[in-house]
Amino acid sequence: MAPTPTEPTHWSIPAEREQVATLVREVAGFLEGRGIVGKAAQTAQLVLEELVSNVVRHGLAGDATQAVRVSLAVEPAALVLTVEHDGPAFDPLHDSPVPDTVPGPAPDTVPDTGASVEAGAAGGRGVHRVKPMADEVRCVHDGKTNRVHLRIYR
Repeated sequence: MAPTPTEPTHWSIPAEREQVATLVREVAGFLEGRGIVGKAAQTAQLVLEELVSNVVRHGLAGDATQAVRVSLAVEPAALVLTVEHDGPAFDPLHDSPVPDTVPGPAPDTVPDTGASVEAGAAGGRGVHRVKPMADEVRCVHDGKTNRVHLRIYR
């Protein structure tokens, strides 16, 4: 049975590396509480962990006075995730290093979706490695705020 659509739920964390795992656990609990488990939930957690880690580390340089904001809505066929911050304009789909220059597994290798955030250091998978995990990805900068919108089909 498909879950009932929800209005977006919002989280905001200071741009501190230690906050990323806590955020991902809260989102995991939110999804589990709505009966959403399995690949879509794991994908949402991995994509969220990667994007927020990159924002904290690179976009906001660990400045705890800045915030990373996340919203998540559950639709019958998809999870809709938005990550936003007010750091310098940056489009991770076009401004990130090309996959050949990012250390780690081959670009077509999908990260282990069963791995927990606590199992390894946050981040490091590269946006180019998690982009194929989301069904739709769109980046927007409106002059003040960077937003990455993702849709993950269930």
